[in-house]
Amino acid sequence: MNFWDKNVECLKENRVDIYEKVKEIYDEKKYDFEKFTLVDTREGLKTIEIDSDGKKIRLNSLYSPTKEAERWTKQFDFNNIGVSLVMFGIANGVFADAAIRKLKSDTVIFLVEPDVSLFIYCLQNFDLCDIIADERVLLYIDMINYTDFYFSMLSRVHWSMIPTQLVACYPGLDKIYPEKAKEFADTIEKLYIVEGSENYTAAYLSKICTLNTINNFHFIKNSNYIMELVHMLPKDVPVIIVAAGPSLDKNIDELKRAKGKAFILATDTAVKYLIAHDVWYDAIITLDARKDIGHLSDERSFEHPMFAILDARNEILEMNQGKKIWFSGSGFLSKLYQGYGLIFPEYGSGGSVATAAFNVAKQMGAERIVLIGQDLAFAGDSTHAGGTKNHADDECNGIIYVEDIYGNQIKSRGDWKIYIDWFSAAIEEVKGSIEVIDATEGGAKLKGSKIMELSEVIDKYCGTDFDFGKELAVIPPTFDDEKYKLLREDLFHLQKELKNIEIYARDGIQAAKDMIEIVRSKKPSPKKENKCLKTVKKANNFIAKQMVYSILDDYIAGELNEKLKDINCLTEDEDENIIKTYEMAEYSFEAIINGVKALTPILDESLKKI
Repeated sequence: MNFWDKNVECLKENRVDIYEKVKEIYDEKKYDFEKFTLVDTREGLKTIEIDSDGKKIRLNSLYSPTKEAERWTKQFDFNNIGVSLVMFGIANGVFADAAIRKLKSDTVIFLVEPDVSLFIYCLQNFDLCDIIADERVLLYIDMINYTDFYFSMLSRVHWSMIPTQLVACYPGLDKIYPEKAKEFADTIEKLYIVEGSENYTAAYLSKICTLNTINNFHFIKNSNYIMELVHMLPKDVPVIIVAAGPSLDKNIDELKRAKGKAFILATDTAVKYLIAHDVWYDAIITLDARKDIGHLSDERSFEHPMFAILDARNEILEMNQGKKIWFSGSGFLSKLYQGYGLIFPEYGSGGSVATAAFNVAKQMGAERIVLIGQDLAFAGDSTHAGGTKNHADDECNGIIYVEDIYGNQIKSRGDWKIYIDWFSAAIEEVKGSIEVIDATEGGAKLKGSKIMELSEVIDKYCGTDFDFGKELAVIPPTFDDEKYKLLREDLFHLQKELKNIEIYARDGIQAAKDMIEIVRSKKPSPKKENKCLKTVKKANNFIAKQMVYSILDDYIAGELNEKLKDINCLTEDEDENIIKTYEMAEYSFEAIINGVKALTPILDESLKKI
């Protein structure tokens, strides 16, 4: 079997989506090998010479590509905890393979190939099966799934992984593909900005989010989840997402003509402006754990269905009498629902209620998404509709200038730039399947969106009758009486899980202390050390497997933040590394016990309402 057949068969077995796209591109000859030449090396392996603007660039040493790759890997520290690898360029796989072999079994590896022609050429001439079949490896290939890279990173890279993440480039490929290399670097930088922001938010809000989650348990009974709404929207009915940017004042009254002709999804902040103008909307979306309840305190909003996450502000969900629809099941809710065969779709978190609304529209199967009030920029001195001037966050986020929809520079903010980049990436990701129209009539440019006035959108696209409330009413709750009885048992079982977690955490603390004492005494005792190691592992494994741990983990996240950063980066002193590791284990178990004590009475009260 030649390289091509072997590699393609491996793709078919392990990565069917990539296999189908590769087969299509190959069959339709959408590739070009003209600038690639195979070159022999003294080692017996072949390498590739690429013509880049008349200059020949060879990808490997003519003597020994394998030894060259081994030397290349020495620049990286593979021994830290929580290492992930992000690499620009796969080519013949020599450098990627050398790095992958040094990485641990729980590593996440992102490999990005900037040229589909190079990928297909290498499938024909090199054995890439080890890389293709490795479950740790995520592949992102030009013209196949390249645009998924950012959102995949966003969903898989936790803030605690950032300090030890390895970012690499296949030597020379950045010179051959400079624009793609810059795009790759910009994506990494954007991820770090978002993760830094979300890390701060997570640490600050972790306890509040956890309390909301527990107190919102009783809403599960009569709720739905997003996958039950997937086929609700007719193809020609647009989703209009209403945000509260200052430009909303321009076209808010025009929105009245879209009633019953579109699915109008209002962000929580926009609701009060819609009510003030007597504008109909179909549903509300909210996610912030500390959202100002003033946005949704008007009783005229209470009956509207609400898209939410389980850790959204409890007081807001309590006021609202409409049906709750969970649009993201990250953490606890995801694990709970998986037990009943209910899988939430992958959620590309953008950090704002408007980006959440975009995800909802996409998950519901919208073929046209219309954005209004999505300025992400100042209008004069106004930050929101109604002439609102909220500048409390200006200094901490920084004032910047971005391109507006007319091609001019407009004043924005550092945090808004994150959302601008998110929308631009999301629009690129859905290109060809969803048309995104920016009908904000002002504000920052969202790359890839079609600019239209709202009146034009309504005239052109709002021609089909659609009653969201009527459609939603015929969908029964996710859990019927029989299934909800089982779910209640799962929730009550959390009480027992917390008690058992505390027992195992105490065992773990003692084992960690014993191990630290052995190492510091300089008197090795393999039998005792092995027992300590097994006890700590047993405690960790037991605790991590408990359903309630995803809630408990969120609760203690802020407490462990800085400690995790310290322990991830190890030293050259082996004994000191062992001590640091077990000190961290001791600290973690103590935080878990404190969390159990804090959450137990709150859980007990919540369970009385389910």
